[in-house]
Amino acid sequence: EACDDGNPDDADACLSSCVAAACGDGFLYEGVEECDDGNKLDDDLCSNA
Repeated sequence: EACDDGNPDDADACLSSCVAAACGDGFLYEGVEECDDGNKLDDDLCSNA
């Protein structure tokens, strides 16, 4: 486990799969990311920056 915050919420720093949230994982980390479409393309509406 990379993390375990004890909740099923995928909008915080620790996903329900016990992996830390990261850019490009397809889950929106509220308050940190504006979007996360789950891909590595920068030329779509959601950049990886």
